[in-house]
Amino acid sequence: MSPAEVASFGTYANTPRVHRAGEEIRVSVSFADPVEVSGAPALQVRVGNRSRRAAWSGNGSRSVCEAGYKSLEFHYVVRAEDRDPDGIHIAADALTLNGGSIQTADGAGSTLVLGGPATGGAANHKVDGSTATVPRVGRVGISSRPSDGTAYRAGERITVWVRFTSRVRATGSPQLTLDVGGQTRRASYSSRSRDGDALFFQYEVQSEDMDADGIGIAAGALTLNGGSIRSVVGADADLNLGAHAITNAADHPVDGSTATVPRVSRVGISSSPSNGTAYRAGETITVWVRFTSRIRATGSPRLALNVGSRTRRASYSSRSRDGDALFFRYRVQAGDMDTNGISIATNALTLNGGSIRSEDGADADLDLGAHAITNAADHPVDGGG
Repeated sequence: MSPAEVASFGTYANTPRVHRAGEEIRVSVSFADPVEVSGAPALQVRVGNRSRRAAWSGNGSRSVCEAGYKSLEFHYVVRAEDRDPDGIHIAADALTLNGGSIQTADGAGSTLVLGGPATGGAANHKVDGSTATVPRVGRVGISSRPSDGTAYRAGERITVWVRFTSRVRATGSPQLTLDVGGQTRRASYSSRSRDGDALFFQYEVQSEDMDADGIGIAAGALTLNGGSIRSVVGADADLNLGAHAITNAADHPVDGSTATVPRVSRVGISSSPSNGTAYRAGETITVWVRFTSRIRATGSPRLALNVGSRTRRASYSSRSRDGDALFFRYRVQAGDMDTNGISIATNALTLNGGSIRSEDGADADLDLGAHAITNAADHPVDGGG
């Protein structure tokens, strides 16, 4: 087994020439062979006379043909006291495991020495944390799609994201104004991206909404509504969408005259065997079913699980906070056995005298279709005798 060696590394070219307080310095490290990562590897970055730790972001580029990362991304957020007029330094021994691991698929540890690629004085990446950068809108997009491929129907949610030039934090209830056929509609702040530089806003289509040309988002659409949007060091964001405003998004028309039929969009198993091997008698298997729009369940819908050669019924237990997913739970019985992992057929979801409907009263399509699960390898069952 040969270790994977560092092939190249560098700071991202699209970052500013002078990093201000609250901005991220991003560094990528590429390997000659794909690697798997566990724990929290780190990269030591010298900023002026201080050593700063850039943490692995959990991201990187994946190999197309082989499993594993071809490169890893490390991020460091500039502090107010940071200064480096010559540019940051990264030493040959800067990459550390920090209690984690970086290994090839065959289990060989990676060579961590950056060697030739190490840099001293990255002139394009100077640092001056004395002033905080004002986050500005860098891009706007619509990540949702009409579930029927034609137009958003009543009860469907339109999701818009606003990406900033640096990481931001939102408090309270900022809003984004949508132009839906000449009517003003407010999309409410719902969440922040994992990287922290984008905010998501959602609006639920009403029965009277109609926009054949597609929704619009004006340059002044983003408002605080009593909340705040600031950089991680407290600089108020510039809310003007500018050139990123959207006029008549043709792929996003609206027709609220009919209610959307909620359809299954994804199925997953959120539980794991407590011993990391197989579910034992008394453990609970939890399965979630996500729909294309918000739904409500009444009564006792069930989800049939194939556990070995036996059919077991997982009972409806709760709805997700966003309202578009249902959770089902089954308690493993003595004698349950499935070494290949449980399966969930396309027709596994049944009402059992209850109901699953959109918030406008349209009955959901219960067919799991392509989201059915065959032999979930990470979810075997050994209920014992």
